Amino acid sequence: MKVYISGKITGTSLPETLLKFEKATQGFLELGYQPINPMQLPHHQHDGAWENYMRLDIKHLMDCNAIYMLQGWHESKGATLEYSLALQLGMLVLFEL
Repeated sequence: MKVYISGKITGTSLPETLLKFEKATQGFLELGYQPINPMQLPHHQHDGAWENYMRLDIKHLMDCNAIYMLQGWHESKGATLEYSLALQLGMLVLFEL
């Protein structure tokens, strides 16, 4: 199963954010799932605008069976958009405790 990891990125400490997303990635790998970590996507191929980050992220979300919402996701415009889209598409939604 492919699981997209979603959470607040903009306005957060980069080292802390990388660690949170990597921890989730490793946890899903250990369970035998295929995690999609947006922090590891090839964002260097666009101009760095928020909208272009989201376009690439949503393309990858669409290939997943589930979305995993990291704590604090509700404070993020992008994660809120990803959550809403996943709900509308009937994807499995998982939450970090």
